[in-house]
Formats: sequence, structure tokens, C-alpha cells
Amino acid sequence: MRNQLSVILDLNEAHCHTLGQLTVDRPLGSVPFGGKFRLVDFPLSAASNAGVTKTMMGFQLV
Repeated sequence: MRNQLSVILDLNEAHCHTLGQLTVDRPLGSVPFGGKFRLVDFPLSAASNAGVTKTMMGFQLV
């Protein structure tokens, strides 16, 4: 299999209005989900299951 690269961008647009205080001090991807996971875990898991060997992540900090 050829090398594959995935890119995951987490761009908050002046704080997500629907999540209110959860995204004031952190990127959306780091918001807890289900007490055990972070939102960014799901696209990372999907990329891993698809055989992607390298992943780049970008976050916008305000």
C-alpha cells in the first residue's frame, strides 16, 4: 500500500455558539465526549482504520 496522509483541521470560528463555554479556552476537537473520548478521537480512529499511516493536525488557538 502506498503511503497515505490525512489532515485534520480544527478551526473554531470565534467560539462555537452551540457549545458555549466548552470552547472558550480550548479547540473544539479537545471537547470531552462520553466522559472517555475527545471529539478529535473519532476522525483519528477513522483514519487509522482506513490504513492511513501519517496524520497532521492543525488547531486554531484564539
